[in-house]
Amino acid sequence: MFFILQLFIVIIVSVSSQTTSSQNSTTITSHKVNYLGRIVVKEVTKPHNLFIGRCTKNHILLHQERVVLNNDGRSQIFANIRMNVDGNVLIDCVNVYDESPEVLAYPSYAAGGIGHNYVEFNVLTTFGNGFNFFVQIRGHNTTAGA
Repeated sequence: MFFILQLFIVIIVSVSSQTTSSQNSTTITSHKVNYLGRIVVKEVTKPHNLFIGRCTKNHILLHQERVVLNNDGRSQIFANIRMNVDGNVLIDCVNVYDESPEVLAYPSYAAGGIGHNYVEFNVLTTFGNGFNFFVQIRGHNTTAGA
């Protein structure tokens, strides 16, 4: 969908102010500004990613997985997804990448994540669509000497 809007703006400012002091006097006169331009409006189809924390190369990869849910085309999906990481580890960051070429689903943070060994996020899809996410969980080992 692509729209072009013609925009014509005329700004007229007319304010006059005089102070009672004989030494100070302020006067603002009118200014006329003519602007003829274009504003281009279009719908951008981009994926919706969710980033919890800030991942660096120093964080070890604790878990990664692709989460795919197809829809029958007759409903809207609201899902709560929980991912647990086993072992003596704590999460430092989580990246949820939308792998769909169109905007079909919206992930949002729910619980856990940084400082925990689990993360929960919600997913809301557009009507009739499913979702396709790639999730990476990074963190650090909590055992002594690791």
